[in-house]
Amino acid sequence: MRAEYEKEADLLVIELERATEPTKGESIPAGPIIEYLGGRPVAIEVLSAASGLSNKLNSVAGHLELDPDTLLRIANLAIDNPDTLVSLDLQVRTGQHLH
Repeated sequence: MRAEYEKEADLLVIELERATEPTKGESIPAGPIIEYLGGRPVAIEVLSAASGLSNKLNSVAGHLELDPDTLLRIANLAIDNPDTLVSLDLQVRTGQHLH
């Protein structure tokens, strides 16, 4: 998962998956735009990210059934390092502990 916060535009983009083709966007009630490719969410765009970020990301997380803490973690990492692409490596555990 990658993210970038453009400070001057106050725009946060969280990339869930790299998209190599144009995507289709869907605006949800809290304001963020979710970009889809082939029916899969690939990115989240949050305008005016400096205000109400937690509520906006909680709304996205509920809509996409994602972990809100993970979204907030990468968002804060991007905001703390403006105009820099940051990444967060995730591991999925399915009934077994990783060794």
